[in-house]
Order: sequence, then structure tokens, then C-alpha cells
Amino acid sequence: RNGPQLEVVVGDLFPEYHDDNLDEEARWLQRAQSAANFYNNTVDEYDDGPPDLEEALSDLIKDSTVIINCIGSLRVTDIWTDFLKVPWRLFRHDVSRHCSQTHHPYFTHYLATRKILRIAENEQVRREAETQEEDLSQQDLTEYQHLEKKMETPQQRIRFISISDLALSRKPWMPLPVVTNLLQSLVLRYQQKAENLMTE
Repeated sequence: RNGPQLEVVVGDLFPEYHDDNLDEEARWLQRAQSAANFYNNTVDEYDDGPPDLEEALSDLIKDSTVIINCIGSLRVTDIWTDFLKVPWRLFRHDVSRHCSQTHHPYFTHYLATRKILRIAENEQVRREAETQEEDLSQQDLTEYQHLEKKMETPQQRIRFISISDLALSRKPWMPLPVVTNLLQSLVLRYQQKAENLMTE
């Protein structure tokens, strides 16, 4: 009863990659109409528009000590667009120039992880600033009392745990990773790039 509470936030991490800005509004309106029909009320009761996802994630991370990242996606490789039409695209890590499909691993694995890590880092900086302010407000304490207080309230860092594909543990030129990357839009490349973000 006094333990952690589960809160679910549903949203699109990359609305800016849709064809136009009205697309998100149209999809929100469709969801609002569906909810209004289900609860037998009007769409006017949902007049706050689509939620600000970054703000919602920031609120969730605010009191968090651990973030478990289990992002996943399935996008079958478009052989013509991804490989054959412009062959050197294979060596270009940023696919946003030629692909606007937000379920591409570049968006779901790499950019989503980068965005969540940035929000978590901002929260960590905020916590450390608060701790420093508390330390400065206690300058009239003796050195012993000050150390005792810091021991009672240690600074807790946010831990980030990522659940990745088992194929990442294999060499990239082995058969399973090669086939997986060819069939699923180089998904292991972007999972590895996402893991590299956590060590930077």
C-alpha cells in the first residue's frame, strides 16, 4: 500500500517526424472522440489537447531511482529504400533524411534512449543542485554535524537499466546478427548505439 505506484504514460516520442504537425492533433481528436463515445460525454471535456510527453516523462522520473528501458520495435527492411536505391545509406547512421517511419530502430532504440537519458540527466543535475543548496543552508553546523547529516541523506543516483537483444552478445559478423540486421532494418546497430550512450 505504501510502495511504488504504477503510472502509465502513453505518447509518441517523435511527433516531429510525422508528415505534418496536424497529424498528432488529428490522432488525439480520434482518441478523444472514442473516449467520449465510450463514457457517453462530449469531446469538449478533453479540450486540453495531446499531453506534453517530455513533461510527463520528467514528472515520472522526478522521484525515480531506477529506470528500466525495455524499448523494442519491429520494422522489416525495405530493401529498395534502405539498401538498393542509394547504397551508401547503409553507412549513414542517421536515417531521418530518407525514412520518416518512427518505428524504425533509429528512432525507437537510439533516439528514444537518448531522449530518456537526457531527461534523466537533467533530473540528476536538479537533485544535485538541491543537495548543494541544503549543504549551504547548513553552514552554521559544526563539521561533525554536517558530515553526520550527509551520511544520513546520501545522494542517490538514478540507475538506468537497458534490456537488449541477446544477439548483441555475439560478434556482428556472425550469422545470426547479420541475418537479423538485414531483415530488421539494422536493429542491432541501433541497439548497440543506444547502449553506447550509457557509457558516454
